Amino acid sequence: SRVAVVCVGDVGTVLAADRQIRLSGSNLVFASTGNVTLQQSSCRRLVVEATGSTGAAWSVTTPEQTYSGTLAATDPLDAIATLMSADTYVDAVVLDDQLVLTSVDDNIAMSVSGGLNIASVGVETEFVCTQTGANIVDIDSSWSISTPVSGWDSAINLSAGILGRLVETDEEYRVRIYKSYRVGRGTDFAIEQYILNNAAGVT
Repeated sequence: SRVAVVCVGDVGTVLAADRQIRLSGSNLVFASTGNVTLQQSSCRRLVVEATGSTGAAWSVTTPEQTYSGTLAATDPLDAIATLMSADTYVDAVVLDDQLVLTSVDDNIAMSVSGGLNIASVGVETEFVCTQTGANIVDIDSSWSISTPVSGWDSAINLSAGILGRLVETDEEYRVRIYKSYRVGRGTDFAIEQYILNNAAGVT
């Protein structure tokens, strides 16, 4: 099974391939398939705080456009989220006094300036289950980080995982096929196999 996971943490944090996370409730371990750098130039999520004083200029840039204004005296982040509500690339919501900008599809470039500061950035990358089989990963599952990296805070999945399947070795496959042919002892193949395997001198 595989799943697209958003790794969230400090800007500039580098996650080497094979970083591992554990799916809560099932204890399945998933490993990243490639190197990832947490950066706003290619991210799925940007968490922003208002650090400027009332009236401070701010700007937020998405692939669609640059939004700008001055920080309101009350609920400045709510005002920004409302202004960005029509953006087709990004969903903007306020959670716990932070503006959370989430790309609707894939990693994109986002940036902020002025009275806004980046609290964390999330970059989406692929993780693959270390255990074969049809392991189910629901959307927005709960994860714990198994291989901690300084600057990597959390992992989230914004979509459900893709089911895997069981695998078997070549030897297991050959034994299974051989046994399945032995069911019908009167078939031409079964008779041929019986003679080849039991009659001396026959090859």
